[in-house]
Amino acid sequence: MDLILDGKFGTLPIEVKFSTSTSIKQLHSLSNFMAQHNAPIGVVVNNSRKIRLLKDNIIQIPVSFI
Repeated sequence: MDLILDGKFGTLPIEVKFSTSTSIKQLHSLSNFMAQHNAPIGVVVNNSRKIRLLKDNIIQIPVSFI
């Protein structure tokens, strides 16, 4: 995990990737962290061009959108 935000909203794990795409296989550690800490959603920030739902509860956000 590269960044973990924790507040009244709960825990939000954020994984930062240099690539333009992220495979399901690369989400293993993020998914495990989410399960262990009851995080309802996780975020992957990368060099993609669009926001995309990678799994039911993991969203990809392009770094250029931040």
